[in-house]
Amino acid sequence: DVQITVPLSLTTLPVDMVITSRVPSSVNVRLTGPRTIIASLSPKQFGISLDVKGIQEGTSSYEILHSRLGLPRGVEVTEISPSVVTLAADKTAYKSLPIKPRIKGAPKVGFEVEAVESNPSEITVAASDRALKVFRELETEVIDIGGIDGGLTREVQLVFPDASFKRIEQKPVKVTVKIKKMAAERELASVTVHPPAGGWLLEPATADIRVTGPVSVLSRLSAADFALSAAAPAQEGGLSKLSVTLPDEVELLSVTPEEVRVFKGK
Repeated sequence: DVQITVPLSLTTLPVDMVITSRVPSSVNVRLTGPRTIIASLSPKQFGISLDVKGIQEGTSSYEILHSRLGLPRGVEVTEISPSVVTLAADKTAYKSLPIKPRIKGAPKVGFEVEAVESNPSEITVAASDRALKVFRELETEVIDIGGIDGGLTREVQLVFPDASFKRIEQKPVKVTVKIKKMAAERELASVTVHPPAGGWLLEPATADIRVTGPVSVLSRLSAADFALSAAAPAQEGGLSKLSVTLPDEVELLSVTPEEVRVFKGK
């Protein structure tokens, strides 16, 4: 005896029907016969096709007949497993579903995810009518973003919820993950304000500033990295709006006070 694995396929499935159950890709066949003939057999010589043109909604069973194999004379089948294939079917429906990208992991320390986008953002599929009433989106395979410090774009596969789902559009699906430096806020108190040249004095002579920027940048800054200055007023004792010079990648949120009194020293 010898056992071979024979491919199984379905034929003439009506266009308005879809198989919702798992379909075996092959069956195991045990054969007996003359040794010389058995030794010459190859699984590639055989294939079993199930004609399902009459399938209806619900469950149908199909017997795997020995005669479908077309074996040489003198070779007989002693066992087929599975000998019966049971299929569940439903009416075919069509729908455009949004694509939901899936990611795992976290970017490099000091970075964060800014956006995750799919192109296209939705795709048309055929599936069982029941399934499309339940599932409202299609997930992608998981993309690992662990430790990255820059954006990435990757072509991905869709993960279908059940066997009835088929793509109508064959365009590739690409997911883009945008990464940015993690932002934070920081307050610096009593930063020195530089008066205009010419013996001018300021009241007050310091100001508090609140800034935002990447964590990696803010963490290494001190008050000395900021330049606050006031221009000469139109008249002595008048108010002058503060000017703030910031380090690269840093944005000003507020300065308190916004104006200082500028006057001549005695």
